[in-house]
Amino acid sequence: MADLQVALTPLVFVSGMSLFLLVLTNRFQVLTARARDHAAEQNSTQIPRFRHRIYVMKMAIMLATGSVILSLVAVVLGISAYLSLVRINILIVTLMAISSAVLFLVDVSQAANGTLEILDMKEREVEK
Repeated sequence: MADLQVALTPLVFVSGMSLFLLVLTNRFQVLTARARDHAAEQNSTQIPRFRHRIYVMKMAIMLATGSVILSLVAVVLGISAYLSLVRINILIVTLMAISSAVLFLVDVSQAANGTLEILDMKEREVEK
């Protein structure tokens, strides 16, 4: 039983990181919306600043999500020694959570890249 408790300990970390990721993604959404608004208003002086901030936020989200993925992998490795029907269900749920975290990373990356492309286009238009 103690081994199972050790295997599930990273889930406490995952819970805390989930709240942190909620804050980061809300901030990311506000940042990208403001960057798009500035690009639409032809306010080119702010575009380099937004580009840097989007990159920093994207990296923060990726590192936080990466730590969640590693914690979930630790859970999988810890549980894999105790394969029973209940533990197999926990294993499947954990693998689904890992897949969800990876897809979250893909989505954040695509959102950041899309906003950066818009900023690049507007910056090129202003230079002409």
